[in-house]
Amino acid sequence: MKKDFFVRIKTSYQSLSPSEKKVGDFVLKNAHEVMSMTMADLASRCGVSDATALRFSRRLGYRGWLELKVALIRSLPEPEEPKKKNTPGNFDYKDLFTDIIGKSKEALDDTLMVFN
Repeated sequence: MKKDFFVRIKTSYQSLSPSEKKVGDFVLKNAHEVMSMTMADLASRCGVSDATALRFSRRLGYRGWLELKVALIRSLPEPEEPKKKNTPGNFDYKDLFTDIIGKSKEALDDTLMVFN
């Protein structure tokens, strides 16, 4: 289940200690940032000990920090590929013509201003 990671935090939240809740709150609000953090980084950002961050992982049912991070990464939506613009097979002539007409209009307006 893709959202299983976040569901685990929310369903376990009431049973977490106040320090573990700090970790849970941070993870819920900063999931993308947490993906690249070490356990020590997370603990430092939350103002808790490394042991608390590890206990948080275990309270959610993971064996440790690495397993928690893997579950987090799997639960996030995959990034969309950027749309390739003006590449073969994906060329938009309407945009091209709109740009050409817009630039031509600007050039004509500039020419008129020279004569006025």
